[in-house]
Amino acid sequence: VQLGGVQSMVQRWHYAWRRIGKLVIALICTVVLINLVYGFEGTGRRLGDFEFLSTSLGGSHDSRFETGNRYRGTLLGWVPVPLPCEMLQGMDYLRWEFERGMPCYLLGEWKFRGWWYYYLVAVLFLAQVSSQTGFTHHLRYVLPAFGFLYILGARSISVLPRRFASILVGLCLVGTIVFHLTHIGQVHTHFNTLAGGPTNGWRHLSLSNVDWGQSTFRMADWARAHPEKRPLTVVFVSELGSPSNLISDLGIPTRVNWQDSKVDERTRLPMPGWYLMSSEQLTHEQNIYFRNREPQSWPFVDVALFFVPDGGNPEH
Repeated sequence: VQLGGVQSMVQRWHYAWRRIGKLVIALICTVVLINLVYGFEGTGRRLGDFEFLSTSLGGSHDSRFETGNRYRGTLLGWVPVPLPCEMLQGMDYLRWEFERGMPCYLLGEWKFRGWWYYYLVAVLFLAQVSSQTGFTHHLRYVLPAFGFLYILGARSISVLPRRFASILVGLCLVGTIVFHLTHIGQVHTHFNTLAGGPTNGWRHLSLSNVDWGQSTFRMADWARAHPEKRPLTVVFVSELGSPSNLISDLGIPTRVNWQDSKVDERTRLPMPGWYLMSSEQLTHEQNIYFRNREPQSWPFVDVALFFVPDGGNPEH
């Protein structure tokens, strides 16, 4: 009996070490893959040699743009980081943004800092991200958790009657493929029918979830190709890359600020004329005049065209 117990214990230890070994190998492969993507740039730099913005990694600061390193001069500061320096600095920058907070948008409402329920709480990773309410902006932050959501969704479908489940999966798959084929270069605009489709996605979410400048060049090309739409104002999603320079020779007014203006624009009627507007811009207070007005057309899925006649009552 004792011999059998010893053999059973050895087998359990052998099984446990095999599992631990597989986890270690998976971790090493993951770290190597990450470094390959970044070209091993800065890999192995000592933790104490970094300059951090966030108070979590940099310690207390006199100003929000001051850098520091809470590990400098400690034993941990001598530890080489097995990750690319850009990745660690990006994590620090994201943490810094969480700490300072930002204006956030959800279901037609803007407020400073975000909502804990912004992300679907389905797995531990989603719960951890949702707990960071400095700002809730970008769904892409939880993309690594989507694999678990697919497994959860597949498990939910499996309890349905086989024929109904097959039809449901088939319709979803066909709909996804059709949308991607008919919206090449604009797949970021996808919102399902229950949400109102891609032209209504901005009513629920904002920023990179609906438009992060993907149609900047399309807007500039459209403005150049339609000289009959004058006077025209083009409202880009942001000033990144100075998109107004693309049409500077046309003498067309542009707006590129994406943060809410401190001036109350809600009582100010826009000047008569045409407005080519990023759908993301429709979520901001300075453009509230256009929110509940039907655009003349959607030149692109994430770009609306409005017309404001004399008197300030847009034609439908």
